[in-house]
Amino acid sequence: MIRRHVLPNVLAPIVVSASQSLGRFLIAESVVSFLGFGIPEPGASWGKMVYEGIDRMREGWWVSLWPALAIAVCVTAANLLGDALREDGGAA
Repeated sequence: MIRRHVLPNVLAPIVVSASQSLGRFLIAESVVSFLGFGIPEPGASWGKMVYEGIDRMREGWWVSLWPALAIAVCVTAANLLGDALREDGGAA
């Protein structure tokens, strides 16, 4: 009964909620890495890349621009996906 009736009705809202939360998680990870509390040194993070480019803003503004633009594009895409799934009723 659970597999047939409950799971199909619960799965759609869970997928929609997860896709809408993805944008918030991307922003949170980027902010934490920007502040220096994120992924340790050998790892790469968009927030860390933005922070490293701040010192070179005059001669190489694109060093911070591309990671910041990647964050913006991914967060926008995740939010648009969540909105589309919500309006569609969770059907993919």
